[in-house]
Amino acid sequence: MHTAGHSLSITKSASMKIERRRHPRYEGADLAVDVARPGIKGILEVHPNSECLNFSLGGLRFGSNQQFQEGEPLIVDLRVHEIEIAELHAQVVACTPHDGGMYCTGVRFCFEDKNMQRPEVSRALLQIEDKLRVAQEFPA
Repeated sequence: MHTAGHSLSITKSASMKIERRRHPRYEGADLAVDVARPGIKGILEVHPNSECLNFSLGGLRFGSNQQFQEGEPLIVDLRVHEIEIAELHAQVVACTPHDGGMYCTGVRFCFEDKNMQRPEVSRALLQIEDKLRVAQEFPA
């Protein structure tokens, strides 16, 4: 029984690494990120101060002053220039502490969620990726 559980965690870890490699990552300097917990808990709590570290079509990494638990669901709003998309469903895949009480949190977008399967979600994410790619290739 213990071996089966260990095998499952290795498979899950390998699957997450493959997903990360499927989409190129872009520095998120121009990308504004707002993060909240879903439901009433997200409405009542103070939202973390967050800064996008990098972005891909599969998810993103952000720095914040709050710690999140692996597997925790989050709601993410993204803005870059004139492109804005709200209420993306995401799940925490990792959260590591850093200096000064800050945390680096990695999330994956939950495309299996019906809300995430709308065409405007894919279109906005592709537009964000394009803006970040161009900014990275041709810095001002």
